[in-house]
Amino acid sequence: MNAPPRVRISGALLRALLPVVLVSCAGQAPPPGGPEDRIPPEIISTSPAPYSTYYSERVVALEFSEYVERRSVEGAIFVSPDVGRLEFDWSGQEVEITFADSLKPNTTYVVTVGTDVVDLRNRNRMARAFSIAFSTGGQIDRAAIAGIVYPESGGASKSGVLVGAYRLDDLDPDTLNPRWTKPDYVTQTGSAGEFALPHLRFGRYRLLALRDEYTNLLYDPQTDAYGLLAGDVALSEADTLVRDLAIAMAVEDTTAPTLIKATARSLQQVELQFSEPLRESDIPVKGVEARDTLSGASLEVLAVSMKRPERDRYLLASAQQDSMAVYRLTVLGVRDSAGNDISPIANSLTFQPNTSSDTAGFRLVGFSTRDSSRSVARRPILEAYFSRPADRSIPPRSVVLSDTLGRALPLDVSWSGSLTLSVQPRRPLSHEAWYRLTILEGMLSDVFGSRGRDTTIAIAFQVVSADRLGSIEGTAIDESTSDSRGPIVVFAQPVDGSRGGTIRQTIDGPGPFVLSEVPEGQYRIGGYRDRNGNALYDAGAVFPYTPAERFRLVADTLRVRARWPYEGAVLRLR
Repeated sequence: MNAPPRVRISGALLRALLPVVLVSCAGQAPPPGGPEDRIPPEIISTSPAPYSTYYSERVVALEFSEYVERRSVEGAIFVSPDVGRLEFDWSGQEVEITFADSLKPNTTYVVTVGTDVVDLRNRNRMARAFSIAFSTGGQIDRAAIAGIVYPESGGASKSGVLVGAYRLDDLDPDTLNPRWTKPDYVTQTGSAGEFALPHLRFGRYRLLALRDEYTNLLYDPQTDAYGLLAGDVALSEADTLVRDLAIAMAVEDTTAPTLIKATARSLQQVELQFSEPLRESDIPVKGVEARDTLSGASLEVLAVSMKRPERDRYLLASAQQDSMAVYRLTVLGVRDSAGNDISPIANSLTFQPNTSSDTAGFRLVGFSTRDSSRSVARRPILEAYFSRPADRSIPPRSVVLSDTLGRALPLDVSWSGSLTLSVQPRRPLSHEAWYRLTILEGMLSDVFGSRGRDTTIAIAFQVVSADRLGSIEGTAIDESTSDSRGPIVVFAQPVDGSRGGTIRQTIDGPGPFVLSEVPEGQYRIGGYRDRNGNALYDAGAVFPYTPAERFRLVADTLRVRARWPYEGAVLRLR
């Protein structure tokens, strides 16, 4: 079959066209030598011409600006609606793509070439997806969706993320399972995470962003990172373009935690290791059972506490163990941070008592803040770690925070699990001032009734200087009237090279916010509507479908200067 004449695309039209994917195979040979190639490949001509109507051929031709890796092209071409298997016929920088199926009458087709396409000389990726639309009838569908995808981690690539749109008008949305159903329209994100789905039919769509590791256009849990919107998108004559959508990627954790090790440390202590961190800092003693495997006699469990900072390890304290016995230990009713219950087939192990003497006793073994630390926050949470589970009483004057004049400051002191003592001043500390945290170890005791050593443990630290801090003041605006449950969490996130961590503030609803005590540097502000009030961003679930919380990360970078407020910041939730 002879393809229609190829149409060369002008630079202006090329930049105006919305992105998407097509191409393939071997026997390529780019010209050797020359300067290093840093220019991404582009599509410079197509057949048929963009926006052609009454087109009935089963072939589309594309010409690239340079030699491209054919396999990268063939894996990056999407045709909507589906046209069956694609065949590729290459000639230099040009490829003809033949569809296995005939085209439907009066239908707009979109051929998308994604950003996985790389050139042959230096493997430069296409900067943005490319799309060409044509119709077998007299008009082109003109609805469109556009937005940006934020990667699941700082090291994850912004480009090449698959964004699919599922048309909901002809199905029950509750039955849509992206594990088995491919999207009706597909594109890939560009170098900045931007995406566009042009030439859509009017109707209602569900969007799903995927890091499609198996390139199968299907969601593979625990393998593919995913991203959802806070709801479905409706396109109509009155609203043909929905843009500025924000999708935050996440990784679904559906794997149940398992108990992978039980190691006796003494005749009264056993260290437990799990496959991942658990939600609980202390496991309730009724959730842990230990029995002699021969007699069936139960071993009394006194405490099971998380060892920090590891978080996946716990120390179990028990009554005196029989040195000749073998015990089976079973853990029930615990969950990981994603809410997965411990696996019922991997929650039990045996251990033999360790007859070695526990010479360390009950003692303080470390702090979360190093001695003589500088630039500590004004209201720090200081943690002290102990060798054995404590009885969790806190006698008066056993924990003291004092200034350089020896004056004791009001504190909130509590046990975060039986191995970790948490200390926080009730009021902000003074900039640049030095403080001393003192713990009288001998006033504390463990679950066995043994007191700590008759000694005083202390660390000193200096609070951050006000000369290095600024603030961000602004307004949070929520444009939604239908999804207004929960507070708004506003945060300032440092960009690469800036100092300090993420600063956040929770406000009851739309209105002013002030992010104070912000170390000088460059930041991007963002926020989300905390629909369930758990102070965490919830990315939703692919199936059964749960929409994500509404999220926004402002594109502009803010420069925070010490001792100066940055005013006029705007967070707009859509």
